[in-house]
Amino acid sequence: MSDWDLEIGEELTRDQRRRRFGGSIYGGIEPSASTPNVFIYTDPSVGETHGYNYDGWVEEDTIFQYTGAGRVGDQLMRLGNQAILNHELDGRALRVFAANGIVAGTAKTKRQLYIGEFRLDSHLSHFVADAPDDNGDPRSVFVFRLRPVDEAFVRADERCPNTAPPTSTRVEEAEVETWTEESEVEGSYVTSFERKPIESVTSLRREAELVWRYKKYLESQGHEIKSRKIYLAGAVQPLRVDLFDNTTEELCEAKGSTTRVQVRYAVGQILDYGRHVEHRTLSALLPT
Repeated sequence: MSDWDLEIGEELTRDQRRRRFGGSIYGGIEPSASTPNVFIYTDPSVGETHGYNYDGWVEEDTIFQYTGAGRVGDQLMRLGNQAILNHELDGRALRVFAANGIVAGTAKTKRQLYIGEFRLDSHLSHFVADAPDDNGDPRSVFVFRLRPVDEAFVRADERCPNTAPPTSTRVEEAEVETWTEESEVEGSYVTSFERKPIESVTSLRREAELVWRYKKYLESQGHEIKSRKIYLAGAVQPLRVDLFDNTTEELCEAKGSTTRVQVRYAVGQILDYGRHVEHRTLSALLPT
């Protein structure tokens, strides 16, 4: 086998890479047994169909995020994932390729653009995030943070809006999301809303209406109504407070049902949010 002689920006098919530098041709992470390399393949258009929503350049193109291997169930730190994690200990280089169209004259053989050699970020090598698997079920995935060793080929196609979770908790003011939009349909009013996984359609409709009506009432009294986003240390997605009254510093959580389960959810959520958001009063908004 020859030494590494591929320049950044050059292209190889997977089979051409296999013949020159070893490794298999099918997986997203392919350690080579014949050369000291771990080959990593990214294709955002395909990755998103498997719930890989974290892949690409972040932090002003200084870090390349890459979701680990494993398409069903929680990912495990083994095989290709372990090869990335231990690449420096094993004396291997991480070499990243990005899909770059189809080879002329073939049905589906992809051109693979070499974007550079990487190493794991020494500050934060990886984090765990939530993502759907191939069956649509929620699961945990590893997201590796790769830093270029030298130069790298950066394209807008590989930029990603989803970054690593914060290392400390912070709270931001946000607009209230009532998920409510009134429109006249055959002489009546209907409400559109965003679904949440643990609540019924009827409950969600009531919750949306409750938040919207309470917000409008408080604003008619001269109150400034906002929400709060809580970014917890180590968590990818923020928590969102249903409603926060900036005038009275009331923190409010709404539920569209008065069942025991929903009331317990409401109490638990406002107590949890209250640990992070400064407030004077806590309240639960429930239908009569």
